[in-house]
Amino acid sequence: MNLRESFTAAAFAAQLAGSTLAPLGGSISSSLLDTTSYAGTGGGYDGAGWSSRRGYVYFPTLDTQTELRSATRLEMTRCARYLTRNVGFAKRCTRRLAGMVGYLHPRALTDDKDWNKLAEAAFERRCGVGQGMAFERSGRFNIYALQNLLTSTRLTDGDVGVVLTESQTGGAMVAVYESHQIGNGDTGVGVNGWRDGVRVVNDRAVAYRLLDLDDPQKSVDVPASDFILHGDYLSFGHSRCPTPLHHAITNFIDTTEIRSDVKLGIKLANRIGYYITREIANAAGAPKGMGVKQSVQTTESGGKALIEDTFRGGKILGLDPGEQIKQLLDERPHPNSQAFLEDLNRDISWGIGVAPDVLWNIAKLGGASVRFVLADAQIWIEAQQQMLVDQFLHRWWVYFIAKEIKSGRLRPPTDPEWYWKVGWQPQAKLTVDIRGDGKLSIDLHQAGMLTLQRWYGGQGLNYEDELRQHVREHAMRIKLCDEVGQEYGMELDPLKVFPAPPGSAPAVGSNIITPDSEPGFGQQENVQQMLVEIREQIAHLRAA
Repeated sequence: MNLRESFTAAAFAAQLAGSTLAPLGGSISSSLLDTTSYAGTGGGYDGAGWSSRRGYVYFPTLDTQTELRSATRLEMTRCARYLTRNVGFAKRCTRRLAGMVGYLHPRALTDDKDWNKLAEAAFERRCGVGQGMAFERSGRFNIYALQNLLTSTRLTDGDVGVVLTESQTGGAMVAVYESHQIGNGDTGVGVNGWRDGVRVVNDRAVAYRLLDLDDPQKSVDVPASDFILHGDYLSFGHSRCPTPLHHAITNFIDTTEIRSDVKLGIKLANRIGYYITREIANAAGAPKGMGVKQSVQTTESGGKALIEDTFRGGKILGLDPGEQIKQLLDERPHPNSQAFLEDLNRDISWGIGVAPDVLWNIAKLGGASVRFVLADAQIWIEAQQQMLVDQFLHRWWVYFIAKEIKSGRLRPPTDPEWYWKVGWQPQAKLTVDIRGDGKLSIDLHQAGMLTLQRWYGGQGLNYEDELRQHVREHAMRIKLCDEVGQEYGMELDPLKVFPAPPGSAPAVGSNIITPDSEPGFGQQENVQQMLVEIREQIAHLRAA
C-alpha cells in the first residue's frame, strides 16, 4: 500500500469509526478499509460506488451494438403500439406531435429559374395531388400525408423503412415497411454482419432485410442505396432505433393501472349510495355501524318495505332508535394521487423532449412562460423537421428528379448543382400572440432586420408567390376601376376607391403632409414664422 492509499484508508476508517455505520464494539474489519471494494471501481466518484442506501444499477452491457437486441426492440414496440391505441396521452405524444412537425414542400433554388418552376410543378403533379396513386405503392398517401404518418410511426415504433422503387412508366415511387417487417429472419445475429435486419460492414449499413410475415423462411434483401431507414438513433453503435417512448413504457403502464383501479373503486362505491349506522346491532352477527342485509322496514302507514325498495319509490323509511342513514362519499382520486400522476406525465414528456405543459396541461402557465415553452417546443419541432429532410425528403427529391429527367418528362437543368440546391418549406410556426408577433415583425422589417423571404417562410408561405399575388391584386384594382369607369362614363381614381389604411404612408403624388414629409423644425423660415406667431400671441395677451 502506497502513501496515498494508506492515507485514504486511514481517513475512511476514522470517518467510519465516528459514524453510525461503525460496528458496535470491537475493531473495524480490514475488508472495510479496502477503499477499492468500497468505491466499487477504485475511483473517487460516488456515482460508481456501492451503498446500502440504494439499489444496484443493472445494465448488462456497455457494447452499444448489442444493448438493443431484436427481442428487446420488438417488445418495446409492442407495448408502445398498445399504449398509443388505448391511452389518450400516449396518442398525443405520437400522433399530435407528428401533427406539430407537419409536412414540408420543396422549393427548387437553382440558377435556372424556369426549370425551378417546371420541377416544382412536376413534383406536385406526381407526388402531391390526390391520394398519391403515382407516388406511393398502396395509392393511399401523397407526399404530404405520408410525412405525417412517417413521423407518427417513428415516434411509436422507433423507425420505419422506405424503399425507393419505380412505377410501370419508370416514374419514382415509394413503398413503406414498418418496424416489425425488418429483421434478420433465420440468420443468426452477427452472421455476415446482419444485426436486426441490417447488414453492417465497417460500421456502414449496406443492406436491409424485409421479412415475409406469412412465411418466415422468405425474405428480400434491399441494398442501402434503395432503402431509407427513418429513425432517431440513440447511439453510434445502434443499427436500429428504439421507440421514443422507451423511457415512458413503465410509467404509462403504471398510470393506466392506477387509473383503472381508481375508476373501478369509484364505480363500486357508487353502487352503494347509502348505508345505515346503528349504535347497537339489531341482529346477531351484524357488523357494527352497518345495517343488516335485506332487513324489512315498517313505513308510517304500517306497511312493510325493503331498504332497496325505499329509494326506488316515494316511500318513507322508518328508522329504529339509534339508527342513522348516511350517504357513502368517495374521495377518490386523492389529491396526492393526482399530483403523483402529474409527476409521471412530466417525466414522460421531458423524456420525449417536449415540455409537459405543451403535451399535458398548459392552463397553469401564462404570459412569458407560455412563450418560453412554445419557443422550446419549436426548437424540438425544427429538429424533427430537419431529420425528415436529411433522411427522407432530400433523397426522395434527387431520386424523383433523376427519374423524371431520365423518362423525358422534365428537361435537364442548366445548373449542374441542382441536386443540392433545394429548400424545404415547413408549415407556420407556433404562436400565442399573433398581434404582438406581427407588430414586432413590421418593426423589424422597417428597420431592415427582417426580410420578406424569412417572414413569409415563418408563415409557411413562399415569398415570391405572395409578392406576385400582391402585384396582381394591385393591377386588378386599377383594371377594375377602368372597366367600371367606362361602364358609368366617369373616371375613377384607384387611390380614392381603395384608400390607404390609417397611419400608412401617403401615395406617390399626394399633397397630404405627414410628420415624415413636413419640413424640418430647424429650417430658418420655419423658425422665423414661429417667432412671429409667438410675438402676436404675447401682444394679444397683454392687450387682454
